[in-house]
Amino acid sequence: DIETEWDSYCQTLEQMGIVPRQSYHEKGPGQNQIDFQHAPALDAADHFLTFKSVVKAIAAQNGFYASFMPKPIADGCGNGLHINLSIYAQERNIFSLDQHHHCPQAHSFIAGILRHIREITAFLNPLVCSYDRLGNFEAPGTVSWSYRQGDQLLWVPEPLPGRLPIIKLRSPDPAANPHLALAMILKAGLLGMQE
Repeated sequence: DIETEWDSYCQTLEQMGIVPRQSYHEKGPGQNQIDFQHAPALDAADHFLTFKSVVKAIAAQNGFYASFMPKPIADGCGNGLHINLSIYAQERNIFSLDQHHHCPQAHSFIAGILRHIREITAFLNPLVCSYDRLGNFEAPGTVSWSYRQGDQLLWVPEPLPGRLPIIKLRSPDPAANPHLALAMILKAGLLGMQE
């Protein structure tokens, strides 16, 4: 049963020191979402590659094939890789709300990502089928951001109690090299802060 198999993925990851925060079935057939605990950028990229290896290995042991292709089924939902970022300046998360407003650094970081997203998209979405996913089934199709709408390219959700304030970049897909993706996203945001 798929649910039991998914539990074994999560248990294996926990044994390896990679802690899933939550996991659940998504919209597409056999499609699941897993959210990990926050980690420094390099660790997060390493955890993602380990996650893919674990899922593929356990699926193969049970006679299944796990696909991380951005659009494995032509008329179905695509697979995304939402990247949540919390950035600290002088030991303060720049996305923390201060009287319901973010600090100017947060807006500059967001502006930097939006300004450079076209150049880095080739690395965040490296396959031909990456572009079949964008603009369909809630995947972003325009360069946009929002505080309220979670279907935008960049979403700035209101922090939930007990959770880190974040921004969520929703365009990358699982075919991306996570090390390159995070380096480019962080560089774009930092350029926004400098400029």
